[in-house]
Order: sequence, then C-alpha cells, then structure tokens
Amino acid sequence: MSEQPGMTKKLIRFFILILVAVVISHYTVPALTTLFFIAVLVVYYRSEGNEPFWFAFFFIMQDGIVGYFTNFEQLVKILPGLPAVEAGQLYIAIALVKALRVKEGGFQPFFSKGLVILLIYMIFLVIQGYAWGVSLELNIQFRIVKFVLPMFLLYALPKLMTDEKQYWEILHYLFPITFTVLFAQVFTIQNGRSPALAWGVQAEASHLFIVTKDIAYRGFFNDGLVLITTLGSFLALGSKEKRFSNTYMYIVIISLFLSIFLSATRGWILGFLLVSVCFLFFVSKIRPAQTLKIAAMSVILLTLLYSIPVVTIQVDNAWNRFMTLQALAGGDITAGGTLVRLEKRSPLVLKRWAESPLTGIGFSNDFFRHGDMHVANQNILLHTGIIGAIALFSFIIFFMVKMFSAYASLPKDHPNRNQLLIFQIFFLGWFLIHSVTSQQFAFYAQPHQGMVIGYYFSFAALIYLRSQESRVKASSNMSNERLKNYRDIIPQ
Repeated sequence: MSEQPGMTKKLIRFFILILVAVVISHYTVPALTTLFFIAVLVVYYRSEGNEPFWFAFFFIMQDGIVGYFTNFEQLVKILPGLPAVEAGQLYIAIALVKALRVKEGGFQPFFSKGLVILLIYMIFLVIQGYAWGVSLELNIQFRIVKFVLPMFLLYALPKLMTDEKQYWEILHYLFPITFTVLFAQVFTIQNGRSPALAWGVQAEASHLFIVTKDIAYRGFFNDGLVLITTLGSFLALGSKEKRFSNTYMYIVIISLFLSIFLSATRGWILGFLLVSVCFLFFVSKIRPAQTLKIAAMSVILLTLLYSIPVVTIQVDNAWNRFMTLQALAGGDITAGGTLVRLEKRSPLVLKRWAESPLTGIGFSNDFFRHGDMHVANQNILLHTGIIGAIALFSFIIFFMVKMFSAYASLPKDHPNRNQLLIFQIFFLGWFLIHSVTSQQFAFYAQPHQGMVIGYYFSFAALIYLRSQESRVKASSNMSNERLKNYRDIIPQ
C-alpha cells in the first residue's frame, strides 16, 4: 500500500482515538462521554491543516464501526435545558465556522450557483413547514436545524480541503475499516447480534434473530463508509498516479461486495454491480493476470465464508432474494411478495403529496409523520413538490453534464480523465440505490449522509477544476508555441 509521508503515525493515532472513544462512549458514564467529545471538538477547532484526520474520525463516530457508534449516540449535553446534540453535528457546525473564517483560499465548485438556488428553496421549505404546521417544541426545532446543517458541508469542505491529497488521505483512514464491515456482517449472521452487543454494550440483549432457510438476515453496517470507499477504490484503480496498490484495492472491493451481498439488499447489490461493470467496460479492462489474481482472492474469501454453515445459508438466502427481481422484471410489482414499496409505501406517500403537488409540505409535522425514505423520489415530491424535485434533479443533471463535458474535452492520456468518468459511473450506482432501496439525496441529511455527499461533490469539483486548469494551461502553451513558430517563420 502506497502511503503519504507520516501516514503510518497518523493511522496509529486515528485508531487509538477511535478505541478511546469506544471505551469512553460505551463503557463509562454519559458525563464522561460529554467531556471527552467537548475536548476533542475543542482540539479540532484549534487544529490547522489536519482536516482529513478529523473528517474521518467524526465520520466513523456517526457511521459506526462493528456496531459501535450510530446516529443519535455520542450525545453532547452542551447547556442545561437544551436537547443533547450528536458529536457529528457539532463537528459540522465547527467546520462551517472554520470555513467562514477563510477569507482567501479554498476553491469555488463549478456548481456553486446551483447550490445557492437549492439553499433558497431549502429556506422556503422551512417556511413552508411552519405554514403547514410544525411543533414549537424545542426538540422539534432543533431537529429541523440538525436536518439541514449537514448539507452545509457542500460549502465548508471546498474551503477547508483544497488539495487532492487531503481527499486521498481520508481514504487512507477509511479503507482498513472496510474489513470490519465484512467481519461485522459475518459475526452478526453467526451470533444473531452485532459485535458491539455481544461485547457488552447491552448486557441484557439476547439473540436478535436466527438465520434459517426461511429467514434471511437483512442487516447492513456502515452504509456511508461503503459508499465512500467504493468510490475511492475505483478512483484509485483508475488513477494514473498509483496512490494504493492494485492488490489492496481488489481486496477492498471484494470485501465490500461480500458485505453488501450478505445483507441481501437488492438495491445495493445492483448498484455495486452497475458501478463495477461500467468501470470494467469504460475505464479499465483488467488483464488476464489481474483476473486470475482477483479470482484467487475471491475463492479464498468465499471458501472461508462457506466454512461457516450459517453463512452458507445466508448466501443462499441472499441469492434467492436477489433472483426475485426476475418476477419484478416480469411485471410483478411485489417481486414475488418480497417488495411492498411499490404496492403499499409509494401510494401512501403520493396520496399525501397530492394535497400540495407544486411545493410539497416542507419541514412540517405531516412530513415527519408521513415521509418514507424507502420510496425516495416519491418522498422528495412529498417534501418539496414538483418545483423542488425539478430544482434538485436539475442540479444533478447539470453536475453530470458538466463532468461529462470535461471528460470528453480531455485527451486520453490526461491524468484526470478517468477520474472524471469514475465520478459519473459511481453516481449512477449511487442513484440506483437511492431510487430502489433508501433515500440518498434530499434537501436534508443525517450527519454521515451529509459527509458522504460533501466528500463526493467537493472531491469531484476539485478534480473538475484541476482538469480545466491543466487544459487551459496546455492550450496557452500551445498558443505560445504557435506564436513562436509564427515569429520564426515571418521576419520581424
């Protein structure tokens, strides 16, 4: 594995800090947890030039690791009488404050005008929510703030992380954790509960389930981490500058796929396969020697998994569930009785949306009560109406068109060309997951979702900027060369 200078020491500090956070958050009293996270947040606020480390740390605090740390844990009680706040939310708030202090520096994403439009409509949705009726209880008001705050990372990250190396450094921290995702899946399938539960987070917890031929495990760990590291691993494989060894990336990708497959989540399986197939066809055709290496590693991992009887049952369950998509393709909207989102969930959401089709119902009590992330695009209509859906999807289309135009304008040997295409390929798989499994895009987000969105769009905008800068520079150099040749030919 190729590493940046000093990366080993940073990785050691990173995992020690996570271990300390696990012990304090889950095996001590809440007051000590509050003091710990306040201290860490103060250190982050005072730190300079170490944004990737803190982004990765707080991302894990929100996305979790082997069942430790999930949303609504790591609560920090700031003031008496006020609701406790997740540490990840406070990290985002501090990151925004630090970004606002940056007077010169940072870079402006090519989609910044689109973000302004979305911000204006987000404000409208808050007002719309009050018009429809929203509780004035303090926890509900805080909930609205916490819903919209993560989206401001789209502004903060381009101010705080302006070098490609910083986005790659985040991947150095996150890639090793992908193996804990597969471990957690296998452990949970075999033991009926997550490692965190088995290791005493809840001493009274009993087995949550038993996998049988009729009952499939449906859990999924670290969805945010899986997204970022899937993007990162394919970017690393497609990059002309090798920042990680190909073998390491193959192992990461195989582990990610097995983790997804063992969850028996059809949308995620389809999304990952779509990204993988498009990568092979349009970016990097794997040579025979590499194919053999990937096949050998896959066989070894599968052999280890099949040595556990209950995992063998889960593999069969996952395959059978995936194959129910044949019934869906044949016109059965229930996919053999395994899919209720199109038959039941969608009509309920659309019925509520019909009451305010143009502008939706905003951040209202009705939305909190009737919103359904399992039918994402219908949920967007309920929340934002036709106008909001058009604004959001227009932003996405604009982003994709600009990225593809930049890709098409570059010569084949340009170092950023493949990266521009990989961002688009990944988005197709990501949007498929959004459309058929769980909502990924909206005018709000949980902290770990906002961090994934902020990372993806900020990194993509930076690669776009670098590609355009190099193209302009190359064009300028060519013009100067032509001018020189002209002066050599024409007597002065």
